Amino acid sequence: MFTQVGIIVAAGIAGTFLLQNTIEEKKPDLIAVGIHKKTAVSLLISFLALLLLLPLARKLTDSHWLALFDSFYRTGALVFGGGHVVLPLLQAEVVPAGLADGR
Repeated sequence: MFTQVGIIVAAGIAGTFLLQNTIEEKKPDLIAVGIHKKTAVSLLISFLALLLLLPLARKLTDSHWLALFDSFYRTGALVFGGGHVVLPLLQAEVVPAGLADGR
């Protein structure tokens, strides 16, 4: 895991230095988004709260549905990519825990 992050960081640093003279200094145009700052902040707080509190609630209760929701939420929230990326993670999370058979 740290190897991939290190390669991405190294590539970013190398690109910054090697391509410094080829990048034009242009300020990006502002994009109007139809969402208020308060709404955006509350959604971010909700996302982070679920990300942190669901695993805790899962440990404190024996709820099958809560464990299943936690597995799917964390996988969907933290993984970028299509089914070829998400499905192996879900299989590793759901099958050994016995969540796939409804226990």
